[in-house]
Amino acid sequence: MKEERKTYSKEFKQKAVELGNVRGNVQEIARELGIRAELIYRWRRERDILKKAVSIFSVSDRKSTGS
Repeated sequence: MKEERKTYSKEFKQKAVELGNVRGNVQEIARELGIRAELIYRWRRERDILKKAVSIFSVSDRKSTGS
């Protein structure tokens, strides 16, 4: 029998990543939240990718509009 996959809200993920950035000890935070530390690292990495994409697209928008 397969185990059901847990889903976490966007807010939960953001708070977990913020705690990891502020407190620095991802292992401890993961233990407190009852999740694997790998999840926090993955959520952090995807968030960083989105930040880079936004900055790239905003630079190209400024170039195309002539601002």
